[in-house]
Amino acid sequence: NLGLAGVWNRCIERAHGQWIHILHQDDLVLPGFYDRLRLGIEASPEIGAAFCRHSFIDEKGNQVGTSDLEASIAGILPDFHLKMAQASRIQFAGVVVRKATYEQVGGFRADLRYVLDWEMWLRISLARRVWYEPTVLASYRLHSTSATAELQRTAADVDDIRRFLKLAEGYFSDGQGRPLMSLARRTYALRAVAMANRFLKSGKTHAALSQLRAAWRLNPSPVLLRGTVEFGLRILK
Repeated sequence: NLGLAGVWNRCIERAHGQWIHILHQDDLVLPGFYDRLRLGIEASPEIGAAFCRHSFIDEKGNQVGTSDLEASIAGILPDFHLKMAQASRIQFAGVVVRKATYEQVGGFRADLRYVLDWEMWLRISLARRVWYEPTVLASYRLHSTSATAELQRTAADVDDIRRFLKLAEGYFSDGQGRPLMSLARRTYALRAVAMANRFLKSGKTHAALSQLRAAWRLNPSPVLLRGTVEFGLRILK
């Protein structure tokens, strides 16, 4: 057990192929995944990674949602690094990466726990072109016993996002980093308030308060005030 970053980096080191797909045991790829993404990765030597739209499935395999549509037709996404800086848009199940790209940008960071994949996709999108396939060809599974769910219960996910966004500002040399990270902080702080309300609704008050406190650490601004007031009123009921 080398931890997430250690295991993923070992996978990359041991891989013999030119392209790498790290598929977790509880996720799925659908028929056509490799055929469609192969078209993308063979389109240009500038492409460092290719990914598809993905669905979210529950513990029983039922689809409960899909990721945002990045483009209506397959192709290279222009300025994708600007979108990746604001939110994580890729799931492991749906992405293949050129081994040379991993070697170029370096391995996954062991000092991050929740967003080490997001941080990697941002580095890749800054260094290489990224191909997108709009067809849903992979599924990411959501379940209450996952490592992600535990991080959310303690709000370690939000604190990890805060550390990452501070780090990511330095990835941009032209001054773009600060406004992009500001937007991301606002987005994820509001998501943390929404998560707090979901925890409160299910009776997990301690987890709800942890998410709310983490939201304020991430983005202490007036935009959170309304959500915090509404949260407080729900507790008082």
